[in-house]
Amino acid sequence: MTWDPEMLRLALQLITTVFTIAGGIYAAFIAIRKKMQSQIDELRSLTQALNNRIELLERDNHYAPTQADMTEIRNSISQMGQAMSRVDGRLEGVGRAVDIMHNHMMASGQND
Repeated sequence: MTWDPEMLRLALQLITTVFTIAGGIYAAFIAIRKKMQSQIDELRSLTQALNNRIELLERDNHYAPTQADMTEIRNSISQMGQAMSRVDGRLEGVGRAVDIMHNHMMASGQND
């Protein structure tokens, strides 16, 4: 059997072309794989950061006041507001008394 040189050259070109295409596909696959791996790593780090943040929030939530605590605080503030209102009224009365005494002293001529 004799080998035709033109056929050998054509077969060699075909094999070279197939290997070139296969190499290009392999290189593209590797590039895509590296990009996907970097995105996966980035997503893992973001997921870890979110998990850490959730743990912090859960820890902080443990110390947050309950509804009963909030009701108690609201009632205490209300009671303090009422007490301050009474004190304010009494101070207004004292202020009026001081004004009356001052006017009396001014009218009677006992100024310093």
